[in-house]
Parts: sequence; C-alpha cells; structure tokens
Amino acid sequence: MHKAGIDVTNIPIASADDSFSRKEIIETVNLKAKKWYKLEKSQKTVFIGDGIWDVKVAS
Repeated sequence: MHKAGIDVTNIPIASADDSFSRKEIIETVNLKAKKWYKLEKSQKTVFIGDGIWDVKVAS
C-alpha cells in the first residue's frame, strides 16, 4: 500500500506482508480491528483479493 501511495497508518489492515496464508491474513486483520476499535468480536470483514484462492478462503 505504501508503494502505491496509500496511507493506511490509521486503518487496521493486514496483507501478504503479515502472512502468506490468506486465512491467517483474515485472522490477523480481525485481531487488529478488535484492538483498534475496542471490540470483543469483529462484526464484518471485507476481504479484497485477485485470485481463486482468495474466493475459496472468503467463502
């Protein structure tokens, strides 16, 4: 995101920089969001991908 010029400093986000596993990326961002927003559980996750493996993990 940084190389694309997108500032994500104040956004709980996870990417392939956090893990190779798509499932672990989703788990990581859920943990970050819960901590950031002081939630007991996440309410909604938005996952953006570009491959069939992304569709599989999102379903």
